[in-house]
Amino acid sequence: MDSPQKRAGSTMDSTAAKKATASPPTPFPNAVRLVSIWALSTACFFLVSFAISYAVVYALDQCVCAEPTDADGDDCIALVYLPAAQAAAAALALLLPGRHRRALACLALAVAIVGHYMFVAGALRLLFAPVADPGQGYMVALDILVRVGWVVGIVIFPAGDLVSFLFLALSFCASGR
Repeated sequence: MDSPQKRAGSTMDSTAAKKATASPPTPFPNAVRLVSIWALSTACFFLVSFAISYAVVYALDQCVCAEPTDADGDDCIALVYLPAAQAAAAALALLLPGRHRRALACLALAVAIVGHYMFVAGALRLLFAPVADPGQGYMVALDILVRVGWVVGIVIFPAGDLVSFLFLALSFCASGR
């Protein structure tokens, strides 16, 4: 019969062998989860902010732009559809098990980068537009508040996209796949 020490030693040896053959830990094991949460939260932020802004415009009975063109309409439609696709890809990356999570997280991040680029381009174009008529005090205050929000968004969204991209890139490099 084997003694208890021999049995314990053999289990220790097999555990050490398993650890030696296992893949090394990745520096960011939750990179896919973090990127998916970033993409889902920014998509929800965009969709909610568009809904609130259109409700405010409807309540104040004000036109957002003096003369809307076809390009402005296309931008508005894209800025609503892109977050919807982004949210769908991010939610699937969070919910689905298996190897497709990483591809869906990359898709969600790519759509987020395109949407955030369109936001920054539109915000920069509108940031330097003339301020509302000073005779309407509430519109000037709302205009200043919106411009401050655009400046914050111009900084935060690309920074978050860059950090998310770096997380995914380091996750890919560390896993070797």
